[in-house]
Amino acid sequence: MKSMKDILFVANLQVYSVPYAALYVDLRRKRLLLLVRVSDPGLQTVNYMVTDITQQQLEGYLNKQIGLLDLYASSSYQLATIDGDCISFTSEHDRTFHLSEEFVASNIFDSEYFYDKLRVMSFIKKMNNNQIF
Repeated sequence: MKSMKDILFVANLQVYSVPYAALYVDLRRKRLLLLVRVSDPGLQTVNYMVTDITQQQLEGYLNKQIGLLDLYASSSYQLATIDGDCISFTSEHDRTFHLSEEFVASNIFDSEYFYDKLRVMSFIKKMNNNQIF
């Protein structure tokens, strides 16, 4: 397990009945992370697919130019579990995720489920001004 002191929550990008896609920043590696929930909403321990994304990919996703299937198309993601203030990543060779109907149906960003727009726009503006890392 790894402490989340260097991995900070930025905002939820898609919230259905519970948060589905969320943006985090890894301060140590100076990277944006996209986490998409892959466990059932009712479970206590929440599992995610995690991938590094660029600012351009984030903006492309928010502008509906690219979808989750584009961002997770390669084998560049890891599975992770968040438990309190700790995150544990699976090993590179232990990936068991298979595309779910929910993941495919949620491929394209839907602004109706985007409640943190001001927070994300402010974050992008700070990134453009080199105020994040």
